[in-house]
Formats: sequence, structure tokens, C-alpha cells
Amino acid sequence: AEETFWKVPSPSIYTWNAIISAQSSIDANKALGLYRKMYQVGVTPDLVTFLSILKACALIGALFKGRLIHDEVIRCGLICRAFNNSLIDMYAKCGSLEDALSIFDGLTDKNVVSWGALMAGYADCECKCSLVFELFEKMKEEGIEPNRPVFLCVLKACCSTNHFIQGKCIHADIIEFGLESDISLSNTLVNMYASCGSLCDAHRMFNRLIKKNRVAWNVMVEAYDQEGQVEEAIQLYKRMQTEGIKPDRVNFVSILKVCSCMASLHQGKFVHSHITHLGLDSEEFIRNALIDMYAKCGTFPDAYNLF
Repeated sequence: AEETFWKVPSPSIYTWNAIISAQSSIDANKALGLYRKMYQVGVTPDLVTFLSILKACALIGALFKGRLIHDEVIRCGLICRAFNNSLIDMYAKCGSLEDALSIFDGLTDKNVVSWGALMAGYADCECKCSLVFELFEKMKEEGIEPNRPVFLCVLKACCSTNHFIQGKCIHADIIEFGLESDISLSNTLVNMYASCGSLCDAHRMFNRLIKKNRVAWNVMVEAYDQEGQVEEAIQLYKRMQTEGIKPDRVNFVSILKVCSCMASLHQGKFVHSHITHLGLDSEEFIRNALIDMYAKCGTFPDAYNLF
């Protein structure tokens, strides 16, 4: 796309927006470079350009550049709800929650995107994430129906604060709004229960999943490991294979950690053979986990050979 773009004799604003928008999600610095280049060749940015650049600033935490874009849009008279929502998102992701809240409070027509952008910022801030629950309740009081991103933010806050009761209430809301079958929400619910130390609820939620992906399996393996239930973690790993789920490097690192904790050389070698079979034994993270496993199992020659 970029090669084609540079071959265009005189790119219009729509052409610039296409490439800047694409890069804003992939390479934020390149998107910002394209934005500067667009100015240099005399093409005036529009609202779509500014929205893409704010997204790029949010991606890399470029607060100063985000403020400059904010000022530029005010000068151009392009302030609208879509831009205000993007501003809240940018300031929140850049850690400037006061600016995000200031813009949010100034909105006369808040929608679910506005609320979600502010909640995401608070959910990412460990000392402020408990405020996510207050925002969630206020949003519902104002008649705004929560969506998937909002529920993900609130569940993230539950995980950070180990707020089990609040998590149960959010789960009830998710069921009420008919979103329990959403894969991301279901996986996050499993993680929330596990983070709050309720392995029974986590396991019950896990078993209810119609389609279990690698994330869900890994959450349960790590949860059993953290609670010291290593045998259950091993059994879950074996069950994962019988159900035809091919582990990835995150799954393997987690299960090798379990083998290390229980000093189970037999299980560790079994996992190692599976890793070799899938051609993942050259992965740095997996190799480090294998070295750790063999060392903790007392098999130093194997650990040294891998090292």
C-alpha cells in the first residue's frame, strides 16, 4: 500500500487519509511522519486525518503531540463528538486522566463510546481503577446501554482490584444484555474469577464456553498453577490436546512453569517432546522455560545443553 501511495503523482486528502489511517494502527511514528509530510506538500488535513493522528498518539503515548493536534483542530473549527471521544481516548491512554475527564465533563451528548474511552483510561491506572465501577453505574443511570468494550474495561478493573462481588454483578449484567456468548468477554470472565481466587467459578465458566480458545485454556492453567494445584494444571493441558487445541508458546511457557514448580521431570520431558514435534524448540521464551524446568528438576546436563 505504501509503495503504491508514493507512486501517486499528487495524492488527494482521501489518499493521504487512507495511508495515514492504516499506519496509525500499525506504526504510529510512521503515521506521524506522513502527517508532517502532508503538511509540507501543502495538503490540508481534515477531521478524518486528525482522528487517525490522535489514534497514533494514543498508541505510543505521545501526549505533547496529541495536545498540538487538539489545538490545531480547535483552530480549524472541527470539534465534534467523534473528535471529543477520540480526545478522551488519547488523553486517557497517554495517562492524562485530568484532561480526559475535563473533556468528558464538558460533553453535552455523551454516548457509550465517550463513557468507554474514559473507563479504559481509569482501568489502566492501578490507583484509579476502582473509579471504573462508579462510572459504570452512572452510565447505566443515564440510560446508556453498556457494550462489549465497556464490559471488558469493568472486568479488567475487577481483576486489578480482586473485586469478586462486583465481578459477579457485572457477569449478571453481561447475561442480561445477552453478551455471555462473546468469546472475549467469556475469556475475561474466566480470568476475572481466577484473579479473584474463585477457581470453582472460573472452572464453571470455562466449562460453559462453547468455543474455548488458547487464551481461555492458558488462563485456567495459570490459575491452577497460582493456587498450587499443579496436578489439575497438568490434567487440563492433556485435556487441551485431546480436544484438538494446538498449544502456542504462551501455553507451553505456562505448562513448563507448572512442571518446574512440581519438579516433574517426566511431565516436563513429555511437554518438551510436544514442543519439538511442533517445531517450537527454537523459540527463545520456550527455550528459557525449558532450561528453567530442567534445572529445577535437577537435570543439569539437559539444562546446560539447551543453554
